[in-house]
Amino acid sequence: MSKIFIRTGIIILVILFSTKLVLAFAGMSSSFGNPFGGTVTNTKATEIQNLEDENYSCIVAGSTIEINPIVGSYPKSYYIPAGVSDKGDGSASSGDWILGLYGSQTPIICIYKGYPIQIQTVNLDTIMLFGTSGGAGAAGGLSV
Repeated sequence: MSKIFIRTGIIILVILFSTKLVLAFAGMSSSFGNPFGGTVTNTKATEIQNLEDENYSCIVAGSTIEINPIVGSYPKSYYIPAGVSDKGDGSASSGDWILGLYGSQTPIICIYKGYPIQIQTVNLDTIMLFGTSGGAGAAGGLSV
């Protein structure tokens, strides 16, 4: 019984810490990027996944991610450039808490693999810095 209370307490602390950290980033948004935070819902952006399901091949120099934000009611997609690495546990997985800063949008080009050739462009906000919690709301590993 006490393990449940401890685990619940840790999850609440992570949420409070995450919210305060995101609010602290808000003052830096003009010079360092815009803050974001939430839970990872998918390790591929929905827009990219939908196009790939329709026989498109998307050129992504890095990765994309889908996040259910702390503030807001719907998931948001982001692009993570190849040179940007997780400052937390090493890799973002579904269920992880994530915090960071994002900047301008990056166009992702998707080409239809059939005939006639068609090109779709998906513009995603670019993550410049991020850290994850290490799994399903765990308290360890978060360092942005």
